[in-house]
Amino acid sequence: MNAQAKPALSFASGFGQSDTHVLTLSDGRPNPAKMVGQPYNTVDGQQIIAMVKSPPSVPKDKAQWFIPSTYNGSDARAHEVQRKNGQFFWVAIDLDQNNLALTDVLGTVHTVLPDVRCIVYSSRSATEDNKKWRVLIPLMGFIPGADFSDTMVAFYDLLEEESAGTLIPDRALARPGQLIYLPNKGEYYEYRIHKGEPLALTPAHPIIRLREENRAKVEAAQAFARKERERRTIRPNETRNDIKPVDHFNQNNTVPDLLARYGYRQAGQSHHWRSPMQTSGSYATREYGEYWISLSASDAAAGIGRTTPQGHCHGDAFDLYVHHEKGGDFNAAVRDYADEARLHARPEVQPAADQHTGDSKPDDALADPKEQIPPDNALVSEEEEPAPPKSEWPFKVNKAGVWKRSERMDKETGRIVTKWAPICSELRVLAETRDADGEEWGRLLEVVDRDGRRKRWAMPMSLMSGDGSAIRERLFSLGLVPSQAREARQALLEYIGSAQPEEKVRCVARIGWSGGAFVLPSQTIGVF
Repeated sequence: MNAQAKPALSFASGFGQSDTHVLTLSDGRPNPAKMVGQPYNTVDGQQIIAMVKSPPSVPKDKAQWFIPSTYNGSDARAHEVQRKNGQFFWVAIDLDQNNLALTDVLGTVHTVLPDVRCIVYSSRSATEDNKKWRVLIPLMGFIPGADFSDTMVAFYDLLEEESAGTLIPDRALARPGQLIYLPNKGEYYEYRIHKGEPLALTPAHPIIRLREENRAKVEAAQAFARKERERRTIRPNETRNDIKPVDHFNQNNTVPDLLARYGYRQAGQSHHWRSPMQTSGSYATREYGEYWISLSASDAAAGIGRTTPQGHCHGDAFDLYVHHEKGGDFNAAVRDYADEARLHARPEVQPAADQHTGDSKPDDALADPKEQIPPDNALVSEEEEPAPPKSEWPFKVNKAGVWKRSERMDKETGRIVTKWAPICSELRVLAETRDADGEEWGRLLEVVDRDGRRKRWAMPMSLMSGDGSAIRERLFSLGLVPSQAREARQALLEYIGSAQPEEKVRCVARIGWSGGAFVLPSQTIGVF
């Protein structure tokens, strides 16, 4: 009897970013693709190796990609679906920075993973002077989808630490449904296939040990942070309708906004950030909507936020403001913000706490008990009216750019978590425009370019009737910097179209008389 060969593992694959089989596109339209609802094609290891040795050369919108998971259903590109159903048999590294030599890449990989089997090849956009690489490492077993992201984060942390921050993986590949582009020859192409052993991620492996250490730290910090937030929610003689400066600040400033403002670096579109105070290569600060947690010893030593019994720090948006703008003086921060926001109220006093143990003192041990119990009417605005309800408009614009709000339920806590995704650099909708006859409506937009210069464009609303390419082309030429997230393109148009500025301005097509006014490029003489 002939022994039957074990079938080769195969992985979800497609061609170009737009190759999606989902029933409904991200903008809500039905997917018009021929393969809608059908499983994706697959590719196996031998086919990948053949492509490495003899790569095609095609435009990126036709280039082949794969997801290193055996799940290839029509929804295989969804991160949550792969997290639930995926079994991952490869780990990958995408390197676009620092023009590393192939030998340097292999050297770092083999220091972290001695003699591991791996495939290294140039990406299509690589050049002799700007080398870019992808690394594929086959696994002895598989990583369940639920463990994939945390495993990859630990792996990338080890690589950056070993290379002293010169080998910087694109952390987007830590997302389970992320596409990995296969060999596609461009101006420059080089490859290496190292025939070592597949990666065996045993419980004792450094990657798994670091992953579990990170998980334990995050879990403990989250539990402590939740307890602290619940303890601080209601204090004696307060009602939920009281509006305190800290609460007001947190309602009007998001954690991602402030992390970006204070020089934290985000890992792709994840909730992982690297503090400017960190000396290691990891992204040790994690953002959870209304609060953040840092596992960085450097952050804890700097005294940012509040400290857990395990020595990690955590806080909300206001804690970031206190540290980075007020030198850690909580009470001064409250007084200054109350003045700035015109909240004429008794300043809040921060509960005394041991910053090294995280053990709070009882209320009667605070410095000034009189400051703890405000009169019933202490925290109202100058007009004696409560603060307005939170806006339902899902966009926010500040110096860091335009952001869109989304909400999801945290599976661990059951709470609704608010996320702010970047759309583009600073872009403001200043006014609605129209001509003398009340026609030719538009938007007056203001772009702030990389040099800090403000440029205005009277955009006709008629451009919104197309696919928006003319709008994006003009804005980009003015210096607008777009986010590379897939959803950002449509969100940019949604932001412009749904904005309702209070100001209205007259827009004329040419220099000369319009009504009772004579219009010049920088001056209007008379009245419309």
